[in-house]
Amino acid sequence: MAGLRDPDHRLTAAIQRETGCRLSEATHIRAVQLRGDGQVEIRGKGGKERTLEMSADTYRQLAARIAEQGEHKVSRDAYRAEVSRAAEAAGEQQRGNHGFRHLWAQERFQAKTESGMSREQAMAEVSREIGHERPDITLHYLGGR
Repeated sequence: MAGLRDPDHRLTAAIQRETGCRLSEATHIRAVQLRGDGQVEIRGKGGKERTLEMSADTYRQLAARIAEQGEHKVSRDAYRAEVSRAAEAAGEQQRGNHGFRHLWAQERFQAKTESGMSREQAMAEVSREIGHERPDITLHYLGGR
């Protein structure tokens, strides 16, 4: 994220990294979606409603941006291109913006299993948190672990 020059792109990357949300969910957020306490209500793929939870700092930045501009809206193409450029410049693996979602899911899964949750329970919860119905979808995000 440090390699992203555009402040809206840095904010979008922070939202994705901290919540595991999809590109479409992070690139257009309106004031009515803000719930306070770091929470944003979204209607994701298939109309599924979820609550994203992010750090207080990222939420403050998002709320300030929305207060200033009326909404947080960035070009998906421009954001994708800058994320790719920044990863290449840093010598990182090219996974694009979806890499933030993968990393988030991997960390959530690990935290849940380390806290004593069974592998199956952790897969089901992470699947639900990222807006899917089937626990086996989580395997895609875990890299087949």
